[in-house]
Amino acid sequence: MNGRQAFILFDANNFYVSAERVWRPELENKPVVVAGSGDGCVISRSNEAKELGIKMSEPVHLVRQEHWRSGVIICSANFPLYGDLSSRMMRSIATLAPSILTYSIDEAFVFAHGMSDEQLHQLTMQIRDRVLAWTGLATGAGVGPTPTLAKLGSYGAKRVLKTGYCNLMSPIDRDQLLALTPVGEVWGIGAATASRLTGMGVTTAAEFAMLPKHIVEREFPITVRRTQLELNGVCAVDLKGNDGPREMINVGRTFGSRIDTLDSLTAALVEFASLAASRLRKQGSAASAMRVYARTSPYDNKDAPYAKSITVPFSQPASDVRIFARAAAQAARTIFRSGVRFSKAGVLLMGVQPASAMSQQDLFGYDTGLQDRLMSTLDEINSRFGRGTVKLGRTIVAGGWKPRSDNLSPAYSCRLSDLKVVF
Repeated sequence: MNGRQAFILFDANNFYVSAERVWRPELENKPVVVAGSGDGCVISRSNEAKELGIKMSEPVHLVRQEHWRSGVIICSANFPLYGDLSSRMMRSIATLAPSILTYSIDEAFVFAHGMSDEQLHQLTMQIRDRVLAWTGLATGAGVGPTPTLAKLGSYGAKRVLKTGYCNLMSPIDRDQLLALTPVGEVWGIGAATASRLTGMGVTTAAEFAMLPKHIVEREFPITVRRTQLELNGVCAVDLKGNDGPREMINVGRTFGSRIDTLDSLTAALVEFASLAASRLRKQGSAASAMRVYARTSPYDNKDAPYAKSITVPFSQPASDVRIFARAAAQAARTIFRSGVRFSKAGVLLMGVQPASAMSQQDLFGYDTGLQDRLMSTLDEINSRFGRGTVKLGRTIVAGGWKPRSDNLSPAYSCRLSDLKVVF
């Protein structure tokens, strides 16, 4: 047993809904959905909501119209609250795990190499119990000799066995679950690849695992071949978390109500540029260009559709929010058109590179040392006292561009004033 590899994937059940229920127990056993930014589409569903036939990404206004008789409860996404609970979940797992890799907001891989099946089961149950006791979150767990099989085990724990635990270390158990799993449910097989495989007569994970090597290599990218190797027990995926630097940073929002003035559009775009700049500096990067875009709603039948984007290159890579704000304001003047009612806008930072990387300096450019010190001070203040404590004056403009969040829960664990009071 000492030489075998073992991975355990812990996955919180219906994470966003579960996070709401931790602080709002009155939501238990009721159909609940969490709406994404701007209350646009469903991003999480309780089991009761799934039984009503509510789909992921379904427009919230349709859910409200079609299921109001069933008493569906709609919650606006509260990402600061979810992020805090995710951090608590990961810290709880880390108290018992030999080694942990946070993969997403609700998923973590535990490296448990060299353990017997009994030890794996004992460790998994201890971690699940501790996470439930310390955070209130129920989790499922999949165990396998590769990350892909651990992910498949998590699927089996929730959708097939429905016990919250599935161990695929045994080839016999592995083959049985592969035969029951649609190929589209395999981690690493996207919708387009699944469609192509189905056209080739491959409908289950077992059939995909047995597909001849030369066919997979001829018809698909190397990543699909690696997924096949993983299903056969060979580690071929370079497991990485979600903390690596991004090559592009996008910040965009659907507005709470349509905006039709230049000042409101400018304020929104400058705000998005500020958020993007903050994320850029947090990963120690600088951007070479910024794309600014805005459009009308595709569901608005009253007015002609309108969409436009502007790409603004910088003379040298930058991370200064003031540079991004000026670029966003200039682009807003170009994009804006009188009489157009905008429903969404955003900025995309491109050409992202490490801030320490050598680049051609502009002879008439700005003082990067002074800029870095100013931005560090800005980030430190906002980190200590809360995001938005210090911000650009251009963003302080009245208007309805803020994303809609009609059913937002208090930030119970993130804001002192929102703490629950117990009598």
